[in-house]
Amino acid sequence: GSMQLKPPMFVRSLEPKDVVKGSEMTIECQVSGSSPFTVTFYKNSKVIRNDKKHRITVKDELLALQVQVVEAGDVGSYQCIVENEVGRASCDCQVTLKEPPMFVRKLENLSSLVGSEVSLQCNLKGSEPMTVSWLKDNRELKETESVRMVFENRTAVLHFSNLQSQDVVGQVKEGSELPFLTTLLDVSEPAKITEESKSVSVTQGDPATLEARFSGTKPLKARWLKAGKELTSSPRYKVQSTDNSSVLKIIKTEKSDSGEYAFEVTNDVGHGSCEATITVLDQIIPPTFTRKLKQTEGIKGSFAHLECLVSGSLPITIQWYKDEKEVQSDEKHKCTFFENVAFLEISDLNSKDGGSYTCIATNKAGTVQCSAILFVKEPPCILEKPESMNVLPGSKVQFNMLVSGTPPLNIKWFKNQKEIVSNNDCSVTKDNTSSSLELFFAKTSYSGEYVCEVQNDVGSTSCQATLFVKGFLLVLFLNGSNLFECQVTGTPEIDINWFKDGSELVASDRYKVAFSNSVATLEICGAHAKDSGLYYCEARNEAGSESCTMELKVKGLSKVFFLQ
Repeated sequence: GSMQLKPPMFVRSLEPKDVVKGSEMTIECQVSGSSPFTVTFYKNSKVIRNDKKHRITVKDELLALQVQVVEAGDVGSYQCIVENEVGRASCDCQVTLKEPPMFVRKLENLSSLVGSEVSLQCNLKGSEPMTVSWLKDNRELKETESVRMVFENRTAVLHFSNLQSQDVVGQVKEGSELPFLTTLLDVSEPAKITEESKSVSVTQGDPATLEARFSGTKPLKARWLKAGKELTSSPRYKVQSTDNSSVLKIIKTEKSDSGEYAFEVTNDVGHGSCEATITVLDQIIPPTFTRKLKQTEGIKGSFAHLECLVSGSLPITIQWYKDEKEVQSDEKHKCTFFENVAFLEISDLNSKDGGSYTCIATNKAGTVQCSAILFVKEPPCILEKPESMNVLPGSKVQFNMLVSGTPPLNIKWFKNQKEIVSNNDCSVTKDNTSSSLELFFAKTSYSGEYVCEVQNDVGSTSCQATLFVKGFLLVLFLNGSNLFECQVTGTPEIDINWFKDGSELVASDRYKVAFSNSVATLEICGAHAKDSGLYYCEARNEAGSESCTMELKVKGLSKVFFLQ
């Protein structure tokens, strides 16, 4: 009797797709029933033809439609209809476009006081999953005790419980689309005095100087007063203010200049004030320091400033000493004494410049001194880089590096931007002058770039090394009835051997063997029944050997192949 024809039926239907604009899309389904079939794909009820953009493939029961570069117009309802002599079946699916993230409600610029509590919030739309990062001055913010970040229901919140910051940027990453927005978080600091003016005694006719230092958000207004009356620059007084200090100078003192002087600084959110006394005497006054030297830090190769404020009758001479040895003005050291400020600048710093510096001030009535320490810090510098290596699988690998710089040094190893930490497969050791990364048992997946980053509080540097773990891979094709191909990838110097039923085949007129462009071929000329059997190709190099097997039955020409 004739075979019973079966109508088509979908074993697996088209599935809905959420795709990214610009990517490639494939939808597929599987059908059962008696062939031949006619297969038609539709989009929004319009027939889809094979063209530059669409490719329809029918391979046994597997039906697929491929769309090259997805655009907004490719969204919609897709349908596949399959017919044969005895019936038809259809299935459909929806294709939607993944939405890139977009800010629905943006961040607002905020102004707030230091130490206060503040939240920044923005709302987003777009396809999940979505990740959000917050940046300040282009560096990613991390959570701390006082900075918290929450992202749920497409709402991102950044919360400061004790505000110290200046500028915050929110940014959303998803796929290749990257919208972000910027907001300024202005933190206002009230005006306040950071260093009060010191009372001074001067000889009549000498100048007198008062100085106060302050901080706060600009604009700041600074003024000096005597008996409630503001003093401004005039032939007798000189007033000079910067963003953080103000100086009142009486050019030539008279007895009547003795008394209380007040200093005030104000801005929109606060004010500060202090007082000092000037005493004008007709005697010589020994020198005193109204501001002493402070401990200072400098960076190797840069410069350092040491300064102190001296009062007392003029003329005053200033001398500088380092570790008991006098410092002379030269190309490296610049000493000045102007308007009561004794100033030493040291350029092109190196570690020898670190130490204790002393300033000695002398006049006819006496001498006084003060000291402070200068620390010279070195950014990290790599003295010895790790070496790149080619190794065999299973080898032990060790990367070593030596570094100089002021401790503490923070040393990290990375591969593909991911930090490597000690675990069962590797160990990272480090101290303040060196670090090593040891991989106990190399695998081919370990091949790649390894980066070591070193940081301290004055700088950072990095170095890298490449690891290549040798190995290879065999892929197999059967081409026609009597040509075997085997694709081999791996490190050069590969030897290829062919075997049939366990014994090696030697190249001859019947067996043509070739190996070029990573493809090993065996051609059997005039194949007949006795050539049936199990063939295998073996490839070997110093990393080891791989083989793949294929079966040839010449009569029914069945072709079986598998990888081993």
